[in-house]
Amino acid sequence: MSRSLLALTITVGFAALQPATAGAQPVEGPIEGPIEGPVEGPVEGPVEGPVEGGGHAGPQVDLGDPLEEGDTGLTGRVLDGDNSGTPLDRVQVEIVQTGRRVATTDEGRYQVRLPAGLYTLRIVEDLYTPARLEEVEVREGEITYLDDVSLRMDASTMGEAVVTSYRVNTNSAATQLQIRRRSAAVRDAVSAEEIRRSGDSSASSAARRVVATTIVGGRYLYVRGLGGRYTNVTLDGALLPRLDPYEPGVQLDLFPSAVLSSIAVLKSYTPDLPGAFGGGTMQLATAQFPEEFTVGASIGLGYNSQTAFHRAPVYRGGRFDLLGFDDGTRQLPSEVRNTRLDLVNISDPAERDAASTAFNSDFDVQQQRIGLMPLRKLGLSIGNRFDFGRTDLGVLLTAGWTLDRQRQLQTLRTPTVNPSGEGIVTNDDLIRESFQQRARLYALGSAELEIGDDHAIGFTSLFNQSATDYAAIDQGILDNISSDEGSLRFRLQFEQRTLWFNQLRGRHALGDADVRWHVETALARRDEPDTRDVRYSPTNNTDTPWSTNPWGRDEQGNPRHYEWAPTNPADGQRLFMELDQQDYGAGLDFSYDWRRAGTFKLDLGLAYHGADSTFSVRRFQYRRTSRPGDPSVFRLEPGELFAPENYGSGGAWILREITGEEDGYDSRTDLFAAYGGVHAQPIDWLRLFAGVRLEAFRQQLRTGNAFSEDAENEDPDRPDVFRTDLDPLPAASAVFQLTDDLFIRGSYSVTVARPRARELSGLVLPNFVRNRTEFGDPDVRRTRIQNVDVRWEFFPSTSEVLAFTGFAKLFDQPIEMVILDPNRTVSFQNIEGATNLGVEIEGRFDLKRLHPQLEGLQVGGNLTLVRSEARLNEAQRAAATSSERPLAFQSPWVVNLSLGYAPQSQPFSAYLFYNVSGPRLEEVGTNNLPDSYRRPFHQLDLQTRWNVTDEVALSLAIRNIALQRQRLRQGNLEVRGYDPGMDVSLGASWSY
Repeated sequence: MSRSLLALTITVGFAALQPATAGAQPVEGPIEGPIEGPVEGPVEGPVEGPVEGGGHAGPQVDLGDPLEEGDTGLTGRVLDGDNSGTPLDRVQVEIVQTGRRVATTDEGRYQVRLPAGLYTLRIVEDLYTPARLEEVEVREGEITYLDDVSLRMDASTMGEAVVTSYRVNTNSAATQLQIRRRSAAVRDAVSAEEIRRSGDSSASSAARRVVATTIVGGRYLYVRGLGGRYTNVTLDGALLPRLDPYEPGVQLDLFPSAVLSSIAVLKSYTPDLPGAFGGGTMQLATAQFPEEFTVGASIGLGYNSQTAFHRAPVYRGGRFDLLGFDDGTRQLPSEVRNTRLDLVNISDPAERDAASTAFNSDFDVQQQRIGLMPLRKLGLSIGNRFDFGRTDLGVLLTAGWTLDRQRQLQTLRTPTVNPSGEGIVTNDDLIRESFQQRARLYALGSAELEIGDDHAIGFTSLFNQSATDYAAIDQGILDNISSDEGSLRFRLQFEQRTLWFNQLRGRHALGDADVRWHVETALARRDEPDTRDVRYSPTNNTDTPWSTNPWGRDEQGNPRHYEWAPTNPADGQRLFMELDQQDYGAGLDFSYDWRRAGTFKLDLGLAYHGADSTFSVRRFQYRRTSRPGDPSVFRLEPGELFAPENYGSGGAWILREITGEEDGYDSRTDLFAAYGGVHAQPIDWLRLFAGVRLEAFRQQLRTGNAFSEDAENEDPDRPDVFRTDLDPLPAASAVFQLTDDLFIRGSYSVTVARPRARELSGLVLPNFVRNRTEFGDPDVRRTRIQNVDVRWEFFPSTSEVLAFTGFAKLFDQPIEMVILDPNRTVSFQNIEGATNLGVEIEGRFDLKRLHPQLEGLQVGGNLTLVRSEARLNEAQRAAATSSERPLAFQSPWVVNLSLGYAPQSQPFSAYLFYNVSGPRLEEVGTNNLPDSYRRPFHQLDLQTRWNVTDEVALSLAIRNIALQRQRLRQGNLEVRGYDPGMDVSLGASWSY
C-alpha cells in the first residue's frame, strides 16, 4: 500500500472522530486595539496576495484570514517597543511549520487560521530585532490570543538572524501532548493542569497517571514493571540524590506537586539523558513564574478510615516532630558521640556508667485515639513578572507544610521449609499494630532574568524537610523466642530526611543555534536517630503483671505476663544511622537548527555528575545481667525496665556497643559524559535521529566506620571497591508522519544499570518493616540493556490521543535481591540475563465528539502487558526454587483508567481514577524457599473540584474507595498484609 493510500484510508477511518465547529454572525470592520476576550464574529483581514521574499511586505500582502468564534487559529499584535508601543503594520509573521507568511494590518494585528497543534512564529522587520514565539498552542475550536510582541530597533543585528525567544506556558495538558507529538523519544507526561485536576499532592501520586507506571510504597517509580535501579529521576535536568538505604530509587514524595509544572516519563532513550536507563527517565520540571502578579493560599483536612477513631501506639518524641525536625531528644549522647562504648575506649567505670545511663530512657508506648479530620496541609505562593524595558524578571516563591497519618494493622509471617520436605510451614506469626506520622516542610524559590531579547539566566532553590515518626507493636509467635506462646516486640523509629537543591541555568539564542547550560548542587541527609527494638518472651510468672501498659493485656483486658529474656541483638538494640550525601553537577547543551526550519539539527553536549556520601551505623545492645538484685525487674514494662536505676551488675541490664567493622562506608562516584546527535527531516513525513553518548563512570567504596581498625591507617590490603566503566551508548530513532495527526515512531538504544554503594558494601541492615535482614556483595556488576520501541500514535485533537506501543528489553547480568535462608536474610547478585517483551495501549478522548450534550465528559485508559523471562546460570538454577520465572520487580500487566467530567461552561469537575498492576516478584527464593510476590492492589480514587468564584476553589478527594488490601505472598502464604483504608481529603484554595 502506498503512503498516500495508507494516509487516506486512516484519515477516512477517523473522520467521524473530528469535532464540528459552529458559525456566528460577523463583525464588520477592523478591530481597534488588542482583543481582550472571545470575539463575536470574524476578525476581518482581506487577502491581497502572498508576501514575496523577506523584510518589509510589498504592495500585495497576505493579511491573514478572517476569524470567527469557533474557528481554530491565532491572532496577536506587533508593537514598536522604542516608540511608545505604536502598532507596526506590514510586519512579516511566518508560521515556521507551514511556511506561510502573513503581514500585520494598520493596527499591528496578524491573524491566521491553523489546524490545532503547536507552532513556532518568526516575526521579522527591517532595522528591528527579530522575534520568535516558541511552543504556541492552538486548540481545536478556539482562537488563541497571543500577548503583544514589542520589537526594538537594534542596528547591531542588521545582517544577522538574532532571535528573541518568548517563554510559553507548558503547564497545560494540551501543550504537553503537543510536545509529545514532536519528540524523538517515546514520551508521556502529566501537566500541572492534570495534577491539579487529579488532586495529587506529590510527584509520586501524580506519576500514577502516566502510561505503564506504578508507584511502590508511595515513593518509588516503576516504569513498565522496572523500578529503582532501572529508572532515573531528574529535576530541571539534574540527577537527584537517593536517600533510602533499603531501596535503589529516588523518593518522589520529597517533591510536592505545588512546586512542579510537569512530570514527563521518557521510555525510549536519547543520548542527552543519563545512561543509567532501563524502564525510563522521569523528568520533573519546577513550577513556572506567572506572567502577572499572583498570590495564592491553600488549606487541607484529612480523614483515614483505618486511622481516625482508632487507637494506635504512640510515644513521646520531640517538640518539632510536626515540622520534620528532631529537637535533639533522640540524638546520640555527647559521652559516646566520638568514643566507642566499650571497656577499651572507656576504661573508667564511672565514665562508663555515666555514658550508659545518658541515653534517653523513655520507652513508654501508649495507646492514643486518633482524632477526626486533622489539619493535613497548608500552602502559600506568590509570583510576578517585572518589566524593566529590555530586561524582564520573573519571580516565584512557594512554601508549604503537609502531614499524613496512617495506622496499620498488619499480619506478618515467616515461612520455612516443611521438615517433611513438602511445602512450607509458618515460622513467625505476628499481628503488628503501627502508627506513623509523616510531616513535610518545603519551600521553592525561583527567578529568571531575561537579558535583552536572546538571553535568560535562571536560579532555583528547593528545600524539603521530611520526617516520619513510627511506632509499632508486634504480638504473636516469634519462633526464636517461643513457638508455643505469644511474644511481644516493640519498635520506635524516627526517620528525618533533608534535601536542599540549588541550580543556576541559562539559555541563549545565537542565530540558528541555542545554548543551554546548568550548574547545580544538592545537599541531602537521612538521619535515623535512636531506633529502638525490644523483645519480650512469655512467662508463667504472674507476680509482676503489666497493669498500666495496654500492650500487656489480652482482648478481654486480662493481664498478659512477659519477661525480657534477650536471645539475639535485636531483642534490646538501639541504632543510630546517618547518611550524608553531597551531589554536584553541570551540563552544557548546544543545538544548531539550520535556518530554524527543523530539517537539519545538530545536538552536542557535555555533562558531569558527582556524589560524595557517608553512611554510618552505631549499634548498642542491652544485655541482661547475670546476677540481678531482684529477678522480677525483668518483668517490668520497657519504660520502667530500662530506667537508669536498673543499670549495672546489681540491676537488670548493662549497655554495650556492638558496632561492627563494616557498619558504614564512604563512597564517591563520578560520571563524565559527552554526547552528540543529528536530527534530519529529508522529506516532510520522515524525521530521523542518530546519536551516541559516551559515559565514564568511576565508583569508589571504603567500608568501615570511625572505629574500624584500619580507618585511619588506610590499609592498602583492605577489600575496598574501586571500579571504572567506560560505556558507549548508541541510540537511533525514526518518526513517520503519515498525516498531520498520525505518527509511527521506532527507536533502538543501549543503556546500563549500575549497583549502588549500599549494594556493594558488607553492611548488614535489619529491615523491620519488611521483616528481613539485608547485606551487600562487592562482586555485583553493572547491567547492560538493549531497548527497542515501536509506537503508533494518532492525535484526533490537541487534547486527545490513541496509541499502540510495542517494546523489547534485553538484559545482560541484571541485579536481583535473593532470599538466602529461612530467617529472611537477603542479598544481591547478578543473574545471567533476562528478556522483557511488552505492548502498551493508550486512549484519551473527549466524548463531546459523540454528542454535543456530552461536552466535558472525558475518558482515558492505558494497558501494559509484559512477558518477562529471567535466565539463570548453572549454579543459580541449582539453588533457585523457581528456575523459570520473570525478572525481579517485573509486573506482567499494568492498568490505568480515568473518567472525568469538566465542562468549560461549569465551575464543577469530577474525575475517577483506577490503577492496578499484576503480581510483582519482589524477592527471589532459594533453597526451596518460595519466591515472594506483591499481589495486585486495585486503587480507585475520586477527585472533585468546585470553583466557587474566580478566586476561591474547593476540592474533595477520596482514595482507595474499593477498600483494597496490600498483600505480599510467599508460596501459598501471605507473609505481609494490611488494609491502608479509605482516605478522604478536603481542600480549599484562594488565588488572586
